Amino acid sequence: MPRKRPSRNKSSGKKLDSTAQGRGVLADHMRIGKELVPPFLAAVGSFEDVGWLRTLVPEFLWVALLHESLGLRAAADVGSKLVRTAHAAVPNSRVLFVRVSDYANVDAQAWAEIERSLGPADLLSLRRALWPLAGLYPECPLGPICDDSWRRDHRCDPDIEVPYLRRVVGKLVPKTSQESLQVQATAAYFAVRSGKLFFMEGTQPGDLDAMLREPDAPESRRTASSLRAMLNVFGSGAMIAPPVDWVGYFWQQGLRISLCELPSVEQGNGSEGIDSDSVVQSGRRFAASLAEELSRIWSQHVSAICVAGVGRAEVLGGLLARQAALACTLATEPGVWAVDIGYILLRCMAETHVAIAWLSRFGQAEHFDKFVEYGLGQDKLLLEHLRSVTPEHASSGWKAGLQQFEEMIARERYPHLLTVDLGQSLPKTVRDMAEECDCRHIFTLKYQPYSGNVHGTWNALRRYHLVPCANPLHGGHRVPQFRYRMGDSWLAVSAVRLLDETFSCWAQGIPLNTGGLACCRRYLAGLRRDDGSPR
Repeated sequence: MPRKRPSRNKSSGKKLDSTAQGRGVLADHMRIGKELVPPFLAAVGSFEDVGWLRTLVPEFLWVALLHESLGLRAAADVGSKLVRTAHAAVPNSRVLFVRVSDYANVDAQAWAEIERSLGPADLLSLRRALWPLAGLYPECPLGPICDDSWRRDHRCDPDIEVPYLRRVVGKLVPKTSQESLQVQATAAYFAVRSGKLFFMEGTQPGDLDAMLREPDAPESRRTASSLRAMLNVFGSGAMIAPPVDWVGYFWQQGLRISLCELPSVEQGNGSEGIDSDSVVQSGRRFAASLAEELSRIWSQHVSAICVAGVGRAEVLGGLLARQAALACTLATEPGVWAVDIGYILLRCMAETHVAIAWLSRFGQAEHFDKFVEYGLGQDKLLLEHLRSVTPEHASSGWKAGLQQFEEMIARERYPHLLTVDLGQSLPKTVRDMAEECDCRHIFTLKYQPYSGNVHGTWNALRRYHLVPCANPLHGGHRVPQFRYRMGDSWLAVSAVRLLDETFSCWAQGIPLNTGGLACCRRYLAGLRRDDGSPR
C-alpha cells in the first residue's frame, strides 16, 4: 500500500529552519533537524508516495487481463459496463470501481445484481479474462465474478495460469511500456465513463483514443505524461481506502504460487578498457619507488621535521605512512578492488587526508597530545575488556600476552594515570575539519558517499549486494547476491591521486619546500585510456 510520509508542518513540534544548504547543493531544501526536506514536501506536508509497480500494477491488472483476452476496444466496452453496473449495484459507494480493491466493497447481493445487469455474453467474457486472477488469488476482491458454478466447471491449472499471469504482469513492469500506457488510458477512461471522475477545464489528460492509435506521436506523449501524473489519484487517500489489503496480499500470494528467480549476473572485473595485470605491475613499481622517495625526503628534511615538534612529527608521520600503505594496497592487490573493500579503504584514506590537512594547518601541541592519549586510552579500554572475559583457568600464554599488552601501553603512559576518552581523537568532526582546511571536496565526494560501504546503509546494499528478483509476480523485490564482485582498477588510481594530495598537505604543515611525489605522477601518467583521458 502507499507509504505515507510523516507530516512536515509546525504541528509536528519541530522547528522549521529555512536556511539554504551550503553553496548551491540542495539549497532549495528545508532543513528540519538533520533532514533536508524537498520543497514540495515542505510545502504540502503529508504526502502519499504511490509506486506504479508495487501499488498500482496489482490494482490495474484486471484491465491488462481484459486487454490480453479481448483486445483494446472490446476490453474498454466490457470493462466500462462492469464499472457502471457496479456503481448501480452499490449506489452510495465513494470509490470509482477502477481498482481491484474497490470491489471489496461489493457484497453478495450486489454481485448478483451486477451479474444480472451484465448479461450472459459480457459476463462470460469477464470470467474468461479474469479467471487466472480469480483462480490463483482466492481472496481477490474481483473473485466473486467467477461464481461457484464456474469454479466447479473450470479448474485453475497453475502450470498454465501462472506463466500466463507472469507474462501479463511482466509487460506492465516498465511504467512507460506500451502495455502500461494502454492500461493507464483505459483505467482513466473507465473512471470518466462512470460519471464519478471529472476534470477541471484545461486539466484533461488529452485524447486517449489518439494515444492508443499513435503512441509515438508528440501529442500522444504529452497525453501519456498527463496520465502518469494523475496515477497518484488512484492510490492516494483521495480515494476511500478498501477494507482489505489487496496489494499486500497480491505480492504475498505471488511468492506462494511461484518461486524467486535470481537474474544471471556476470561476475566480470569491471575494468573495461584496461589490463588489470598491467595495473598490478605498475602498482608494484609504484610501491617500491614510493618507499624509496618518501625515505629520501624524510632523510633530507629530518632536521626540519623534528624541529616542528616530536609529537607533531610522530602523529603526522604515522598518518602519512598509513596513507601510503593504503594507497599501495589498492595499487598492488586487485583482490581489494571488490566494491565494498575498495570503497572502505578509500573512505579510510579520505578521513586520514582530512586529519593530516587539519592538523598540518591548525594543530597545536595539545591536539597532538590528545591524539596520542586518545589512542592509548582505547588500548587501555580494550585491555580491561579482555581481562573481564578472561577466565581464571586461562593459559599462561594468554595471561603473558595481556601482561605484554599492558607493558606496551605503560611505555608511553602509566595506565593508572591514563584517561579513557569515549569521544573522538580530534577536537572537531570530520565535516568541520574538512570545511576549515578547504577539503570539502574530499568529504563530500569520498568520505561521505563511501561511508555507506563502511556502515552497510541501504544505498550500498541496494547497489552492490541485492539484485531484483526476475519473477514479475514478486513485484521486483530484491534478493541477496552471494557472489564475489570484482571492482574497478579506478580504485587504485583514485587512491594514488589522494595520496599525492595528502603528501602536499603534510609537506605544507612541516613546512617543507618540496613538490609533490614524482612516483605518483609517473604512475598516473602511465595509466591512461587509449584516448588519452586519465582514469
